[in-house]
Amino acid sequence: MIAGSSWLGAVILINFVLIPVLPKLKENIRRDVFIHLFPALFKLASVLSATVVITGVIMIQYQTDGAWDLWNRGRWGTSIFWGGLLGVLLTFFHFFIESYLGKKIKKKAANNTESFTDIHLKIKIIPRIGLLVILLAFLFMIRASHGL
Repeated sequence: MIAGSSWLGAVILINFVLIPVLPKLKENIRRDVFIHLFPALFKLASVLSATVVITGVIMIQYQTDGAWDLWNRGRWGTSIFWGGLLGVLLTFFHFFIESYLGKKIKKKAANNTESFTDIHLKIKIIPRIGLLVILLAFLFMIRASHGL
């Protein structure tokens, strides 16, 4: 629960604090944000998402006594399945695609091979999609926990 809430909080921080502030920063500060802060946040999101998935698997194993027939467990099972699937997909995104993008952004920012406006435009869309996916996963998990 703590890792999931922290993961959501990191995505909210990126979407509603960092991305809107970036165009207002001076060029050298913006470069430092791209070189140091974004890769660190990407790593944090990867660790938090992996923690959520691993603990989720352990909890499902415990609650189902090893029978992974979530489809036969009504709304709870289908909600856990879809929320978990979204979480796993987003975790793979964090570890593979976002890691690659973080290195690419860091390299471009360090070498000034692309303007920060272009980098900012590219980095705006990915966290928004991530926010949508993680909110959907949260809604599925809330539905499962409340039996809605």
